[in-house]
Amino acid sequence: MCCQNNAGKSNINKAINCVFNPRYIPSEFDFYSGMKEDDVCYIDIMLIPNTDDKFDIDWLMLFGENIVQNEYHQESFSIRTVISQNHTSKRIEINRFPILNWESQEFTDINRRLPKNLSKCIGSFYLDSSRDIVDELRIRNSNFSKPMKNSNYKLNELDSSNIERALEIVNRMIRKKLPSISEIEDNLSEISTTIENINELRIIPIPNKFDDLDKGVEIEVKNSNNNLPISVLGDGTRSWVSILTLSSYIESTRKQLELENLPYFPIVLLEEPESHLHPQAQNKVVSQLDKISAQTFITTHSSNIVSELGIYQLFRVSNDESTQLQTVNKDISQTDRYKIMNFILPFYTEILFSNIVILVEGISDKIIITEYLKMKLQKKPFELGISIVATNSKDSLPLFRQFCELHSIKNIIFADGDARDSVPNALQHKNLSTCNLIFTKELDMEYELIEEQLDFCSNAFACMKALPSEYIDTLKKEDRLKNQVLTYFKGNKSQYPHYLAMKMDVNFNIRSLDLLISTLRRV
Repeated sequence: MCCQNNAGKSNINKAINCVFNPRYIPSEFDFYSGMKEDDVCYIDIMLIPNTDDKFDIDWLMLFGENIVQNEYHQESFSIRTVISQNHTSKRIEINRFPILNWESQEFTDINRRLPKNLSKCIGSFYLDSSRDIVDELRIRNSNFSKPMKNSNYKLNELDSSNIERALEIVNRMIRKKLPSISEIEDNLSEISTTIENINELRIIPIPNKFDDLDKGVEIEVKNSNNNLPISVLGDGTRSWVSILTLSSYIESTRKQLELENLPYFPIVLLEEPESHLHPQAQNKVVSQLDKISAQTFITTHSSNIVSELGIYQLFRVSNDESTQLQTVNKDISQTDRYKIMNFILPFYTEILFSNIVILVEGISDKIIITEYLKMKLQKKPFELGISIVATNSKDSLPLFRQFCELHSIKNIIFADGDARDSVPNALQHKNLSTCNLIFTKELDMEYELIEEQLDFCSNAFACMKALPSEYIDTLKKEDRLKNQVLTYFKGNKSQYPHYLAMKMDVNFNIRSLDLLISTLRRV
């Protein structure tokens, strides 16, 4: 899931976690408008088979009579989570139950009970962007400590006692070598003068109970030079180790449930996996997450991560009036799919993080429009959520509009006048919108600039070539100035916009660009 900040993508992850994690209790801040007395909100989630139209035998037995056929003729199991506020205590209360009618907004199934072992077989794991393996090493029942304890092999009482006796011997040796421990204990024991029923305080250097061994675990990282504790490494490494720890716990749980002949469907809800990772490491994130055998939902602001995803793995979250999850629900040809995968996603993922996209033909159009908007609107385009994308040719404009429409992104096409017929025809051929099309009055941008603002263009031309004003006057008298400037601009498309931008002022007006601004204000 990708979008701009504060669009609500994290709340989607929290909503999923609320449904499948019985220990998760939402706070008042999880609700867009706040939870008030008599307010009720609910979350519906439908589970369907991932490879066929029918559940396999294990899930069939688990879901039982709660399985129904959905509108796509697939078997499905749906669960509704109702959230309300207790009138007396004012606390948030949650009621989860299966529903048989997906379309119904009534709570007629509220007395139906969830299948036994559902919470055991469907695990939800929410990892926020501040995750840190160093913190997990210190927290009981963290994703690190749980697999340390959830071993399929249980020590017998004799082995456990022998280990604990050995640990006690190690503790005595440490205390003997470090007399300062006894001094600290003496000071701590003064608490008995204030608080009753405390006779003695002891410092245990390492845990001496087998069940507490996970508390004293440290992770050590080895490299070619030395060994380092994980706590001294960077935030990116510690964050990613935290994710890999979850993967280990998932596999441990899967093996345990296999012994019980139960299926397992883990759901990983991961916030910003790119946190603290450098760009090249971010590109590896998707392939590593694919190795985790789970349904994974990630939120991201990283173009590097988005560029590694497939078309149908992308969900764009928009927030015009309320949070909406935009899914790709249009059929596209295999040819267009390959073009999007190989041409747009690796290089133009900024589109997905924009409020409005202006699609132009080339780099000179992009630079001119960027500088023009900056001058007229007194803000840089990106400050307004506007991306200006050079598609490299007018033939590519329909493909880029198709990508925008797939993800419900507002877009405007700005093209040269010579594309006035070809672009609308190509859009109609693909069943795409023909609205918000702007063409230069003349055949191309350079011609229109010179026709409408010759003085500004000739000044930029003279500056680029370091020409004296006398030479410009001569060209003007001989009626050769327009052709000279036009020829030079066309041959230096990536350079002239910068020089022209330096000469722009409030008197610089281009009709097609003014039309673009009025269209921006309207869409």
